Amino acid sequence: FPWQRGVRNAGFSSGAPWLPMDRRHEALAVDVQEDDPTSTLQLARQAMSMRRTSDALRLGDIAFEDIEEPVLRFRRTWGAEVVHCCFNLGEASVALRDPPRTPAWLLGVPRWAGWDGTLLRLPPFGFAVWR
Repeated sequence: FPWQRGVRNAGFSSGAPWLPMDRRHEALAVDVQEDDPTSTLQLARQAMSMRRTSDALRLGDIAFEDIEEPVLRFRRTWGAEVVHCCFNLGEASVALRDPPRTPAWLLGVPRWAGWDGTLLRLPPFGFAVWR
């Protein structure tokens, strides 16, 4: 795992790793992603925080929705909390009409999906999570 750009083994180890560290991976090092609000590291942190603060995501029942591939859609429910999760697993954009008029976006919109008040637009490999 690349931790630091520009240091031996990208900061993974001071010893000899069993596989060589490809220098191209340094662009993905933690110290590079730390200050980038659009980085994968920041997205992972947001997702973990969202899960920690949501009983529905941690403890809730899951119900998969019948929807055409390549979209994966389900909801998690715990008491009155309902969290909807929608993922485009394909290489083409998709548009869906189902989100409520005023969703409370938790993750995905606006960076990984778009919402125009009527349609949820998921780019290739985009996603949205809302209450």
